[in-house]
Amino acid sequence: EEDLHLENAYYSEMMDAGFFDSDWE
Repeated sequence: EEDLHLENAYYSEMMDAGFFDSDWE
């Protein structure tokens, strides 16, 4: 679950930067 938390934090920062346009499930 720690890895998932790190990934969520990583994606959140990337989304803030507008890096992702797709919805990640």
